[in-house]
Amino acid sequence: MYSVSNDYLLAVAKPIIQYDLKGTIDGNAFVRTDVLDCSITNQCSGNDEVAIGSVYIGELNITLNMDLNNNDLIDKAITLECGVKLADESFEYVPMGIYTIASVEKSNLGLIIKAYDNMSKLDKAVSDQVNGTAYEIATFICAQCNVTLANDDFDDFANHTQRLIEYPESDIETFRDMIYWLAQAMGAYVTANRLGQIEFRYYGMTVNDTLDTNRRFTGGKFADYETYYTGISVVNIEDNTTSYYGLQIDDGLTMNLGANPFLQYDDLETSRRDVLTMVSSFVYVPYSVNLIANPAYDLGDVLSFPNGLGDSSKKFVITKYVWKYNKSNSISGGGKNPKLLSVKSKVEKELDGIRKRQSDKDVIQYYSFTNTIDLQINDGDSVTIVDIRYSALKKTVAIFLAEILADIDTTVSGVVYTDCKAEFLYYIDGLLISRTPKETWFDGDHIKHLLQYLITEAGTVHHLEIKCHLVGGSGLIKMGDIKACVYGQNLAASDSWDGWIRIDESFEDIELPTMIFGEYADVVNMESI
Repeated sequence: MYSVSNDYLLAVAKPIIQYDLKGTIDGNAFVRTDVLDCSITNQCSGNDEVAIGSVYIGELNITLNMDLNNNDLIDKAITLECGVKLADESFEYVPMGIYTIASVEKSNLGLIIKAYDNMSKLDKAVSDQVNGTAYEIATFICAQCNVTLANDDFDDFANHTQRLIEYPESDIETFRDMIYWLAQAMGAYVTANRLGQIEFRYYGMTVNDTLDTNRRFTGGKFADYETYYTGISVVNIEDNTTSYYGLQIDDGLTMNLGANPFLQYDDLETSRRDVLTMVSSFVYVPYSVNLIANPAYDLGDVLSFPNGLGDSSKKFVITKYVWKYNKSNSISGGGKNPKLLSVKSKVEKELDGIRKRQSDKDVIQYYSFTNTIDLQINDGDSVTIVDIRYSALKKTVAIFLAEILADIDTTVSGVVYTDCKAEFLYYIDGLLISRTPKETWFDGDHIKHLLQYLITEAGTVHHLEIKCHLVGGSGLIKMGDIKACVYGQNLAASDSWDGWIRIDESFEDIELPTMIFGEYADVVNMESI
């Protein structure tokens, strides 16, 4: 729910509410008297589920009595604010979003406009595979699509510390596809918020507003069951089987995550059960209600409906709304009955090997890489700039290619060097296998092309790292300025476990017993301690 004052909450609780509407269209201001009709539709899930990974586009339909050239309005921005009249006769406004105009029609009433929120800007083709933390990948996506990420961190989401690697054989075609799978791997959904920012959210159980029978406009429908999930299923892309993960008490619905390309590597049990923890944390009752329009309601808001047909002990989440200015707000929450679907779910849980594919053909496979964060390389440092894992079904020679754009600065701590020496080092499974000759770079942008042949045995998994070493200057490689890939015949994605155990553990200073440094100090070999 958008943050509003107590005066606002008192005003919307009254039987009669007075509204105001204002906004801009291509920089031109309009007011309430210019608006003949206005509605906004948005959702974060379908009618049958409380789904994660949803990336729906919000739609604005508005009719304006304004003299504007409709041919010049396509792809222009339109903003909207709705005000509620308070007890002191002033209006408190809440933003209703930033939209891009998709179509304009002229009628005897005025301009009939259809516009979409900033989620539509993610419908941009993508060809590179990514890896990094969830926050790094989300930041990269937003930067590529020229939108702002609303979240400061992902600490409350699943797999927020995990390094996520996109499986090469995915169906990702656009950045909206990518953010869908990313959000699903985090147990989240994504929406364009009221400020036009891309925001990751999770389903909670904290009630945002309580609505008794006095605040229902035309009543509503409430299910007599609760929707909850106790299991998830994930398709393993490598062998096209399905893995099921359930709680100890497994009597609820199963959420099918499909072939999520970010849940195919590393510790699958941990990463997938992390998603299950998020999915099993909410319990909602499906419903639909028509209310007096409260423009502050938002997707994911949890409501309580005491008295009447509602149940004060249950929670109701907004997964869809149709807001109509000066009329009503139709809100609903989807879901299924776990009792009716339990038999089908149990059958699905036992399914293994949904489909098989031929994996032994000599086809060209590739693994691509793009840096999802800015990389700063200081004087004298060696920084990993490319990180790719690849595997082979048969013995083969793979080819590594890369194009790197770096901005070089030869001034270090006030000292101006005549040039900067750059060197690139190739590591396979942590062992240095090759290095490029040192190059002399001066201030400004430089493009470096890399080529390396990689002899790979059958049935092996390898980790390729490229490090950049600079002396006599520093360099900045901006997000997205590295394009790299490993490709060749007989390559295949790695198995469920990629052969690597990663441990990150730190220790505080250990205080040794004082006796070692006292009476027995002369008989202790300190180097062995």
